[in-house]
Amino acid sequence: MFLLQPYLDHCQHQRIPPNVHDAMHWMQQAPNPTHKYMCEITFTHLLSLFMYRQGVRNRDPSIVLFGETTLSELFYGTHITTYMELYHRHITTYLKAPSTSAAGPLTQLELFTKC
Repeated sequence: MFLLQPYLDHCQHQRIPPNVHDAMHWMQQAPNPTHKYMCEITFTHLLSLFMYRQGVRNRDPSIVLFGETTLSELFYGTHITTYMELYHRHITTYLKAPSTSAAGPLTQLELFTKC
């Protein structure tokens, strides 16, 4: 809530109703660079975590890869080599997984990694 408070104060001062589109536009042009950075990291990476979790739950590899790709900048930016290796192995395994018409891509990945 503290990330949205300056935007809500801005709306109250301007006497305009707050909405999501204007909030995202305001956050991109926030006057405080620290606040802008915090908003960008929070909303970008939280969305990625939710998408990754949703992709795993629904066995949808495209959503899983979206979440991993967005979160990978954290691994590379902070030099966390363990996660970099896991990300690379997952992508490599996903691309090399055998294709069968009876199973979905994540089931193929599970079958391939159990060998």
